Amino acid sequence: MSLIFGLVKYDDDKIDESLLQAMYKPLKDFPQVRYDKISTHEASFGKILNYGTPEDMFDSQPVYLSEHNRLFTAQGRIDNRDELAKVLGMNAHDTVSDSYFILQAYLKYGEEVQHKLKGEWSLAVYNYNTKELFLARDTQGYTVLYFYKTDKYFSFSTSLKSILSLPVFKKELNEEYFVSALNLWKVREKFASNETFYKNVFYLQGGCLLKFKNREFTIKQYWPPENIRETYYKNKQDYADEMSDLIYKAVDRRLRSYKPVASMLSGGLDSSMVSYIAADLLKKHNKTLTTYSHVPLYKQALLNDPMAQKRVLDETPFIEATVRASGNINSQYLYSERISPVQGSSESLDVLDGFIHGAGNAYWLTDIYKTCAQQSYGTLLTGEGGNGSTSFSAIDYRQAHSIRRFIRNPINYLRRQVAKPLVLKYFSTVSVFNTFEKSIKAGYTNARILDRYQIMKDVRNKNEGFLPYYHHVLESKKNFMTYYHLRSVLGASFGNYYGIELRDPTTDIDVMNFFLTIPNDVFFDDNFNNRMLVKRMMRNKMPDEVLFARKKGLQSSDLIFRVRNSKEELLNELSGLKNSSLVMDYIDMDKLENNLRMYLDNDSMQTTDSVHLVIKTMQAARFLQKNF
Repeated sequence: MSLIFGLVKYDDDKIDESLLQAMYKPLKDFPQVRYDKISTHEASFGKILNYGTPEDMFDSQPVYLSEHNRLFTAQGRIDNRDELAKVLGMNAHDTVSDSYFILQAYLKYGEEVQHKLKGEWSLAVYNYNTKELFLARDTQGYTVLYFYKTDKYFSFSTSLKSILSLPVFKKELNEEYFVSALNLWKVREKFASNETFYKNVFYLQGGCLLKFKNREFTIKQYWPPENIRETYYKNKQDYADEMSDLIYKAVDRRLRSYKPVASMLSGGLDSSMVSYIAADLLKKHNKTLTTYSHVPLYKQALLNDPMAQKRVLDETPFIEATVRASGNINSQYLYSERISPVQGSSESLDVLDGFIHGAGNAYWLTDIYKTCAQQSYGTLLTGEGGNGSTSFSAIDYRQAHSIRRFIRNPINYLRRQVAKPLVLKYFSTVSVFNTFEKSIKAGYTNARILDRYQIMKDVRNKNEGFLPYYHHVLESKKNFMTYYHLRSVLGASFGNYYGIELRDPTTDIDVMNFFLTIPNDVFFDDNFNNRMLVKRMMRNKMPDEVLFARKKGLQSSDLIFRVRNSKEELLNELSGLKNSSLVMDYIDMDKLENNLRMYLDNDSMQTTDSVHLVIKTMQAARFLQKNF
C-alpha cells in the first residue's frame, strides 16, 4: 500500500522542504514505485507510491487544487468504485486510480466523504482559505495515520518512522503506555487513547477523522454508529446466509490486486474460511490460491507435550483437510528453521519501532511476510478480525434464558448462565478468581514501577481483568474493535516494510455493519456451542473436522524447543540488556534471567505462555535500550 505524509507550518509563509525530505529519508529503502511531493506556502505533502491495485498505475498525487485552493493526497483501495462512478459521473474508469476516486468523492461530499467510501484508505486535505488540515481513515483496515504536533508545525504520516525522523522530534518514553503494554494493566483504556510508546506521538484509530486548526486538533469518531439496532430473523440460518453473501463479496473485493494474491492458512476457522472462499472465487478465473502456513519444526517433541490434551499443537491435518476440500489451493508449509525467536523479535522491533504482546510469534510472522514478498505476491489475505465478526464467540451468560436449554443440560446452564456472571460481576477481584492479578505477579515489571503506579491496588479495586463483565453483547463487540485497532497498525507497518498489502475480509465495512446487528443468541446452539455463525455459513463447504474441532490450535507450539536451540543467542542478548540502567529500572532482569535459565534447562519448568512472556519482556527491554 502507498504511504502519505506531510506537514503544516503555523507562522512562516513557506515551509522548509528539508523537513519533508527528513520524513521521506527512513522510507526511501521501502519497496516503492516512485516518490512524489508538493510544497506550497505553509503546507507540504509527500506520497510514496506502490501498486496495490492495477489502477494504481494511473496515480498522480499529491495534487494542488488551484480552483479550491487545497492540497490533497490519499492512498488505499476503494471497494465501491462502480457505485461511486455512477454518482460521480465517471463512466469509463478503468484507468482511474483509487486515490482519484477518493479525491472526486471528497470534492462532492466534503468532510462527509468518509461515509461514502468502502475499502482501506486514508486521506489528507489542507485548506489554504481556512488554514485547516483534515485527516481521515477507513474503519478497520490495515491502515494507520500517525500525527505529531510541535510549537511550529503539525505533521502526519502513515509510517511512524517519518515522525521519529523529524529533525526537531524529541524522543521521550510514554512511560504509562509502556508499563500498560508490558503487563496489560489499563490495556483497554490505553488502546482506546490514540497513544503510542513515544510521548506526544499519537495515531488516528479506525473510524475516526481529525481536524487541525489554530494550533489545536480535534478527533471525531464517525464509525461505528452510536444507535445500533439488532436485526431479528425467523431462523438462525438466515443470518448465516446473509453473512455468507457478504463475506464472499468482501473476499472478492480483496482479490483486485496488481500482483498475485496469497493467503495465510492455519487450522483455525477464520483463515480457513477466507482461504477456502478465495480459492473458490479464483477457480472461476482459472487461478490457484497459494497459502502460507506456519507449522511446528519439532513435531516429534510435541507428541509427549501434556498441552496436547487441551490444544492442537500441530494444525497440519486441519490445513490439509481444507486444502483437500477446496481442490484449488497450493499450500506452502513454513517451518521457519532459519529464523530464531530472537531474530524474529529483533526484526519486528525494527519494523514497528515498538514491542508487541505476541513477540514470541514474530519469527514465523516475519517468515511468512518475507516469503510472500520474495515470491512476488503483492496481497496477503488474513482472517485476523474473524474473532470479532464471522467467528465471534459471543457471551454465553447473555443468552436469553431458556427452559429447554436448562432441561437439556442443567449443569452447563447453571455454570454458564448463573454462576459465571455472578463471579465476573461480584467476585472477580477475589484472589482465587483474579487471573489478571496472578498474571502481573508472574511477570517481570519491576516492583518499583508496580508501586509507583499502584498497579496491584488498582487491579483489585477496579475489577480489572482479562474477562470483563458485559451488560450487553454490543459492549463485547466494541471491545474487540478497540483491540483490533492495534492489529491494523501492526499489519500496516509490516506490509509497508516488506512491500505487501495485508487485507482482511472479516473486517469489511459491510460485514461489520451486519455483524453489529446480529443478536447474541445467533452465535450459539442449544448445547452452548459457540461460533455457530461461521459453522452454519460454511457447513458442507469446509471440512467438519475444521468447523467442529473440539480443541483450539496453539500458535508457536514448539517455541520452547526453538528457544532452547537458541540458548547461547538468548543468554548473550540477556547479558547485553542487563548493562542498561534504564532496562533495570523498569524490568526485574534478575527474575527474568532465573526463569529463562530454568526454562532452558528443565523440561518441567515451563509452559508456552511463560516462554512467550520472556520473549515479549526481552523485546520490551531491547526497545528501551535501543531508543532511550
